[in-house]
Order: sequence, then structure tokens, then C-alpha cells
Amino acid sequence: MTRLEGASNVVDRLRPLVERDPDALAFTFLGDGEHESGRWTYGQLDRESRALAALLQEHNLVGERALLLLPPGLELICALFGCLYAGTTFVISPIPPPRKEAAFNRLLSIAADCRPRAVITTPKLKEAFQAGMAGVLDLEGIRWLTGEDVDPAGEWRPPDLDGGRLAFLQYTSGSTAAPRGVMVSHKNLLANVGQIAEGMNLRPGGVGISWLPVHHDMGLVGMVFATICSGMSCVLMSPLHFIQKPVRWLKAISQYQGSLSGAPNFAYDLCVRKITPEQCEGIDLRSWRVAFNGAEPVRAATLERFAERFSVLGLRPQALYPCYGLAEATLFVGGSTWDRPAVIHTYDIAALQEDRVVPAPAGEGARALVSSGRPWGQEVVIADPETASRCTPGRIGEIWLAGPNVCQGYWELPQESARTFGARLTGEPEAGPFLRTGDLGFLDDGDLFVTGRYKDLIIIAGSNHYPQDIEQTVEEVEPSIRPGSCAAIAVDVDEEERLVVLAELPRGEALTETARSIRSRVAAEHDLRVHDVALLRPGSLPKTTSGKIQRHACKAAYRNRKLALWESPVEA
Repeated sequence: MTRLEGASNVVDRLRPLVERDPDALAFTFLGDGEHESGRWTYGQLDRESRALAALLQEHNLVGERALLLLPPGLELICALFGCLYAGTTFVISPIPPPRKEAAFNRLLSIAADCRPRAVITTPKLKEAFQAGMAGVLDLEGIRWLTGEDVDPAGEWRPPDLDGGRLAFLQYTSGSTAAPRGVMVSHKNLLANVGQIAEGMNLRPGGVGISWLPVHHDMGLVGMVFATICSGMSCVLMSPLHFIQKPVRWLKAISQYQGSLSGAPNFAYDLCVRKITPEQCEGIDLRSWRVAFNGAEPVRAATLERFAERFSVLGLRPQALYPCYGLAEATLFVGGSTWDRPAVIHTYDIAALQEDRVVPAPAGEGARALVSSGRPWGQEVVIADPETASRCTPGRIGEIWLAGPNVCQGYWELPQESARTFGARLTGEPEAGPFLRTGDLGFLDDGDLFVTGRYKDLIIIAGSNHYPQDIEQTVEEVEPSIRPGSCAAIAVDVDEEERLVVLAELPRGEALTETARSIRSRVAAEHDLRVHDVALLRPGSLPKTTSGKIQRHACKAAYRNRKLALWESPVEA
């Protein structure tokens, strides 16, 4: 039983915390990554949220969708909770940087799919986005709301919310792939927050520190909602300020005595590389009880380097907390046992490539895998992705799961929802339904180990990229690359995910120029560095009988050097 059970929605969970101690600190925002630009108590959060909720209710937006176009800060936090207080489903999307066409196209794709009845933004952004969105939305049917429209004296009515009401849509798609909005209900959100609270031993009075993007499930659910619904306070900064100067993260943990904070694996490596001993002067990390690591493959070497580098600042190695999750499960699936060292086992590499699990001593021919811990409050099974049968022990298969945190499906995609969220095990009709995660892994003595992805999603530096987006960009670079004749895959190089582009060309001419153009266009459109461009002879890419690219087979063929190259292009 999770410690948050009893409330049926987020409002019912939050208001008793407000009544218990309205003066307790809820949110602090570091406007420049170092200095406070605002802070709210639980009482202020409640008042601001009720005022916005009253405006939404006045405009008959209960049960409707509101798109949030707000920069990081307390105004965005108010919009999140204000929508929940009103019974309005929020849709959160990152603000595209200036002159980033691909990011703006992604926003337009999300807006066209969810068809919001309201847009909550700032006066300045309202003017900027209205013109750009006119081509995809009927602006006449949309309420554009800003902070200037909110009446602090507005009359708020507690919403009639059951656990099945949608809390928000979490979009996971890229700019050109079909948008997929994960439908997260109040029940899903509360269940997962409870699982996080138990798995990470969150306590009232604790402090969360986060630079994670709030439009991403890890920042939204794992930090904003998990901390506040657990009676903690949360200190926020913009992701940009962390990337510019990673030491700001550790300084905030030290200054505010943060007990909970985390990030994808790349951020820990970035800290080791970029933070100098001089910058660490005065930093104390003894308060950091849970340093979670997820959202991309967790590397054993990263854990070791980070622990060794910052132990002099008081960081305890057992604070490092590998975990696993995905948006379709709201966020959190499983994690390490709190306050114990991470579990790291070594397995035979050749066997892993054949989807077999064979323990091996550390050394050449062995690969160290980090356990993602044990599932919290949900059932996990390992299934053969082709036959849907339960895998025997010692076999790698697709991770399937069931639990109250598994979401309702994809917005207005019933067939894809049924395939992904309604999976059944062959020969076990009473089991499930299960969520097909698309991730590969195995269970070893109850611990979940994630070995790779059966699905096509590419995760680099903590950001999701859909191969269809990258492939469309590649096809636009060179007219001779026919649709369906290129593949974007992620490969493991020096313990990091790297992007590789495979493309068939009808002739082995101008290969260096073509490779250079592909690298340049992908960098410009997707902010990604291409590790390798492999230009292939026609008919080289593995495909299904219907002509679809088999990216999983492409990765294996690339790794095993079984692709028919024209030649290896010169590095551009």
C-alpha cells in the first residue's frame, strides 16, 4: 500500500497538506540558476492555483484541454496546479528556442493533435505564438489566457473529480512522427507518486532540487508532483542554467540541503568532466540521500566515477539510485533499494547478443550491467516480443508491466493504444493486460536489468528522438535516397549512446559530400551529432516482407559489420 492512498485526485491530496501547514515552503525558483527570483509556500500555491482554476471554470474549461506555453518558473507551476484544481486537462510543451524551426514544428504537431480549447501563456508569448499557430488551429475557438486575466478574488468551486479523470497529456513524439499523447489520469498520477515516495523513501520536510525540464515526465512527475504531494519543498532552475554551468546543480543541493535530486546518466558524466576542484570549494553533499539516475541507460562506470569524484564533498555512494521508467507508466517503474549500494553484475557479452543471460567474471568478454532495482507496486514480466509468450529464466525479452500507474492509452489512437497497453501473454489469458514498454531486459533474483530497446526510440543526452524524424531529414538532403531506404539507429560507443545513419544510395559517387551534408543537416534540425554515416549499396538494409525498415536488425547488422558499404566516407 502506498502512503498516498486515500485521495482520489491531486486536489484532494494537496489541500490537507495546505491546511496542515500553509506556511511551509513549497517552491523556490532560481531565476539565473543561482539566485532566487521567487518562492511560494503551500498556502500561496493553493491561492494562486485556485485563482487560475476559477478563471478556467468561468470559461467552461472543465474537462477540456489547455495547452501550456510558459517558460520555466513559478507561473508554469501555477498553470499545472491551476488546471488540476479546475478539472482541466493540461498539455505541456517546451517553448521552442528562437529560430529553431524543428522545435516549433513539434509544438504545432502537438497543438494540432490535442486541439486545445485554451492556451495559457504570457502576453509576450501570446503575440508570438498566435500568428504561428493560425495555420494549424481554429483560433476562434481557443481562449488565450495570461496572468493578466486572473482575478485573485475569483470564485473557485472544488471540482468533482474521480480518479479516472485525465490530469494531463504527456506527449512523447517528435516533430514529424505522428504525435502520441499519453493519457495520464489522476489515479495514475497519484499511484505513481506514491510508488516514488515509497521507493525513494520521501519524507515531509525533505527538499528536492531539480533542473530537469518540467515538460518531461521525469521533471514533471518525479520532481514537481512527487515532492509536493509528499509534503516536501522543491527548488527549481532552468535546464539551460545547468547545462551552461553544471556546478550550479551541486551548489543548489548544498545551499538548500537537498535530499532528493536526479537526472539522466549523461548529467552525472557532465559533472565529472566539467566541474573543477576550485568550483567545489564550500560545497557539502552530505544531505543528498537519493541521487536518482534514469531516462537513459545507466552506466556502471558513470556511477563509479561520480561517487569517486564527489565523495570528498560528502556524497555517500549508497545515495546513487539507478531506476527505470517511461511516460506510458506515468514515470516510475522500479528503482534500487533506498540507502543501499547499487547492484552491478557482469554478464557474458556474446551471450547477451544472443538474448541469453550468462553471468561472467569481470574482464574482457564481460559487460557490467546496472540493476534498475525492483518494481514498486506493479507487476513486471519478461515476454518474447515476437511470440508474446513468457520468457524462461535466463532469457532476455521485452519488459511488460501492469499496475495502477499504467496510463489510459494514447490520445485518439485506439489501435496503437490496444497494441501497446492491452498486451496479453500467449497461453495465459487470465494475466494482464500489460503495457509493452518496447525495452529489452531480464529479471535476475528479482532485480530488473535493462539491456536495450526493442522499440525504435533513440535517447541521447537524456532527450528522446524518433528515428522517423531523423530519417525524413536525411531523405531531404539527398534526392537519390528514396523513402524507406535509410535508418537512424543508436549504438553504444565508449559507454555512451551515439547516433548512426544508414542510407542506401543507387551509385557510389560523391560519398564524402553526401555524408557531410547529412551530418550538417541533422545537426541543424535535431541538435544531434552523427557519430557515423554508413552509405550502402541498394537492397542492403534489413526490411520486413512489406518493405518496412527493421531498425533492430539494422543495429545488429551494423554492429556485426554485415552491411554492404559503398565505402566508408571521409569524416566530415
